[in-house]
Amino acid sequence: MLQFVKLTLISATFLLSSLSLAKSENLQKIDDLIAGNKLVEAKALITEQIETSEEAPLLLVRKSRIISLEADATADEKTKVALFEEAKGIADKLTKDHPEVAGGHLRKAISAGKLALYKGILQSRSLLLEVKASASKVFDLKEKSTYEEALANYILGRAHMKVAEKPKAIRLPLGLGWASKKKGADHLKKAYSLSPNSVPISLDHAKVLVDAGEKDTAKTILTGIADLKDNDPGDKALKAEAANLLSTL
Repeated sequence: MLQFVKLTLISATFLLSSLSLAKSENLQKIDDLIAGNKLVEAKALITEQIETSEEAPLLLVRKSRIISLEADATADEKTKVALFEEAKGIADKLTKDHPEVAGGHLRKAISAGKLALYKGILQSRSLLLEVKASASKVFDLKEKSTYEEALANYILGRAHMKVAEKPKAIRLPLGLGWASKKKGADHLKKAYSLSPNSVPISLDHAKVLVDAGEKDTAKTILTGIADLKDNDPGDKALKAEAANLLSTL
């Protein structure tokens, strides 16, 4: 009996690890649909399976991502903000119900960051603090993939760089004095070291290198971006941006 209990616990631990780190054929299919900008098909597949699937938390991560992508593609700002709020609502609930799932914290950070951009950086103090806290939470989780750790660094890097654009004297009273371009650059460098095959991570790291005068290294990264696999509907546009930046160096 004791041996059975031990085996059951081991199996449960393995299942949690698999949900966090391994990608099932079903999840891969959804991710491929998202990469191909087939968001309606991807969302329908999630809706069809979410009530009965053991991977429900990971399906919710993808649902939040799809809604954020829909917001990105929407021209109407009111609709855009409403969609980002919906995406964040899903992520908020996911982090409460399944705090061990790194993707929930990442989607919360991303949607909060998007909302901050449209509501104004300095008018979105609480959102920016959520970005920092949610992305940082991923580092404390036992079960996270290399890419999830890279994405947490990327989100923090972008947050540091964006917030640091505002004078520190203005940011300090708002509790945003933590942001600095150096810390942002360090996070982006770490993100690239963990996930050099990501188009946005590679591009943003290359931009920092260009600003730092390390043009040769930046050229190497920018040149390689053209051959990277598209994992997001926006990757093609980012590849064009990378090619344009490369042509100026």
